[in-house]
Amino acid sequence: ADHVFTVSEASRIEVAELCGIDAKKIIVTSNSVSPSFNKKFTDDERQVILQKFGIPSGQPFFLYVGGYDERKNVRLLVETFMKKIAPDHSVNLVLAGGKSVEHHVYASFDSLTKYKNVNTVRSRKGDLCFTGFVPEEELPALYQSCLAFVNVSRKEGFNICLLEAAVSGAPIVTSDLTVHREVIRDCAAYVAPDNAQELANTLNKIIADREFYDSLKTKISAFDSPFSWEKTAAVVSEIYRDKS
Repeated sequence: ADHVFTVSEASRIEVAELCGIDAKKIIVTSNSVSPSFNKKFTDDERQVILQKFGIPSGQPFFLYVGGYDERKNVRLLVETFMKKIAPDHSVNLVLAGGKSVEHHVYASFDSLTKYKNVNTVRSRKGDLCFTGFVPEEELPALYQSCLAFVNVSRKEGFNICLLEAAVSGAPIVTSDLTVHREVIRDCAAYVAPDNAQELANTLNKIIADREFYDSLKTKISAFDSPFSWEKTAAVVSEIYRDKS
């Protein structure tokens, strides 16, 4: 191939190293969000959509959106929430999406759904909510309504859901990956992807420490996405014109 396209600078470096490809041949063509995320929903509109997906009204919630293969690390998120957040706080964890195919890499999703019916040592104040598939045009309402978006993935090429959350103005807790810092810079609370205690401490701090939470809100409100499909299309078309 004359060129290889990938979605981030972090991925470009990995592709070059793992595949032995000259880095000069690898072109970064970043992802971006759908125009759907430009819409700001009213309170009433958000309530209708939350009700549609079984999300309890009037109770704050953390939100996860994305896949359920093992690299997404959703099991750690759910276990941490159920053991260290739900027993003490009236805050829910909403898990949007589901399995895309019947495949062993998605096996954790079935085990995660069972957590909703498992009693912890103490009675729970918070709970899990599984929405199933959420259409793109309604998804921004979830981001705009959540207490914070949480994603502790172990490996990503870009992580479009993180950008969706940022554009929607949701405070973000995410894993400290090079690509995450590339996508949303310092506009998040970063945690080690497999450190359950650090994750629990950060979620508890969002709930209990107003100053900390307001600082996250301020950071994300200042976020200005450098990515657009127009820019990506321009890069790709220029490469093709040069080769024609």
